[in-house]
Amino acid sequence: MERFYSFKLVTYNTDENSFQPLLDKAFKWAWILHDKDKTDPHIHILCTFKQNKSFEQVRKMVEGEQNTFARKMEDKYQDFIYLPHSEDFPDKAIYNEADIHSNDMSFFQRGCKKSVDNEEFVTDLLDKNMTYRQRAIKYGRDYIRNFKTYEKFVRALRSQENILQRIENGELIVDTNPYNAFEAHTQPEIDPETGEIINHKKSEN
Repeated sequence: MERFYSFKLVTYNTDENSFQPLLDKAFKWAWILHDKDKTDPHIHILCTFKQNKSFEQVRKMVEGEQNTFARKMEDKYQDFIYLPHSEDFPDKAIYNEADIHSNDMSFFQRGCKKSVDNEEFVTDLLDKNMTYRQRAIKYGRDYIRNFKTYEKFVRALRSQENILQRIENGELIVDTNPYNAFEAHTQPEIDPETGEIINHKKSEN
């Protein structure tokens, strides 16, 4: 089952409450109502998650999922400027950018810059469906020169996200200090070379 971090959706459930659960779980999101097109009114949604998701998981976050279609978000900025149907889409009805709802507009607008977007770069590093060749073409010599460093970084990230996913699924319990409700257990230490959890008790024996 393919899993990704970023998605673009179209849903014909135009009541905001029907897709609010999706917005609540997404790390970054933007959406707009299209009610001037030749088709029935519908909502376009762009969203990015901290943990990767399948198309099925994302669609289930929208009430009446049979009326919702999801695809991988390939180009964040291009998908964003499609929301209001900018001048790049002359055959489409034009919408006002003020009609776009988002929890971080700058996150989507940064795609127009030539400098590397750190959040997009990390998302691409974690994307198992993106080949080394595609990353090298997109990020150039810096990625090629520092390939081994980035691979160690990715292993550490995946290890940590695996732990977070297991906590979210209820497979791991987060213990809190009974004397201090705000103090949770410290996250496991990750070996930067291997990306594995360091077991200090095992090493002491």
